Amino acid sequence: MNYKDIGSMFKDICDAIRAKDGTTALIRHKDIPARIEAISGGGNVEASFTSPFYTYAGSGLKIEDMVASGFDGNSAIYTPNCFTPFDKPWEIQIKFRLEENSAKYSRNFLLGTSSSKNNCPYIAVRNYNTDIAAGIPDKNGNIFVESVAKYEFDINTDYWVKFIRDESEYILRISTNGADYESIIQFTYDDEPYQDDKSKLALGCYNRSRALYGSIDLKQTYIKIGEEVWWGGGNHEEI
Repeated sequence: MNYKDIGSMFKDICDAIRAKDGTTALIRHKDIPARIEAISGGGNVEASFTSPFYTYAGSGLKIEDMVASGFDGNSAIYTPNCFTPFDKPWEIQIKFRLEENSAKYSRNFLLGTSSSKNNCPYIAVRNYNTDIAAGIPDKNGNIFVESVAKYEFDINTDYWVKFIRDESEYILRISTNGADYESIIQFTYDDEPYQDDKSKLALGCYNRSRALYGSIDLKQTYIKIGEEVWWGGGNHEEI
């Protein structure tokens, strides 16, 4: 395609990025390389991962072979659509590693929300890598119903975590091989408050303020609502 001016070329590039990652906001020219790198299905991205995601402008996120790292307040993996399962059961799986620096911090968030409102489930490695926490918001969306359990995490080690809701029961399971899971947390709560237009899930961060010091393997990370894979779709199996 021939362009009469550089502005038209950049507009087409930005339109193509937005079409791929499901966003609509304007893109600064200096952010174009990072946005292209983050697009699912581009570069060395695994072909089996087909779900769109986006990062905030100016992020330092790195993705190699669909393993994301370099999380901070501007560089999490954000789902483009709101998490609204209504009364359906759901399952969230995340494969991750903690880096050495993670032991210096009291919370490393694997899953959170992209908005300032606490309206999504979350998972966090807490207490300097010695606890795991799983929480959901109450019916008002601002106070968490939370459960915490002891679990010793090692750095530079693969972990798979599943957070599952089945009717009013919530279960968190952990595996060190991706096949054998141990139930670590289990609690009940009857309300299902995820019906908000800000309820986008953030992997690797919480509220753009608390990040994961480590990496997430997107090939084995997914979100299911009911029996369908809602987001993700890498190499995962029903266990």
